[in-house]
Amino acid sequence: MSHWVLKGIKHEFICENTNEWDPHPVSMTNTEIVETEYHALADGPRGPQIATHMNTIALQFPVKSVHTETVNILHNFIHHALIRVSNEGKVGMGLI
Repeated sequence: MSHWVLKGIKHEFICENTNEWDPHPVSMTNTEIVETEYHALADGPRGPQIATHMNTIALQFPVKSVHTETVNILHNFIHHALIRVSNEGKVGMGLI
């Protein structure tokens, strides 16, 4: 729960989830990077629900306004991305 994308998110929330992960390993060119840079942030009965990979946040559910927690996750992602973009190249302002 300490990851920035989960800021203000409840430990449990309701969202639409009709699918399971369907990875396509044929498109992975360097599995070592995937294995070392992939982190599951939240899971459920259908597997990981929120995962990170380098600069990507993957959700197993759609962002819908009727499920406010999903919108908050998107808001956190956009907020973090804007901070990164505005701080890049500034002296003394490391990436968050």
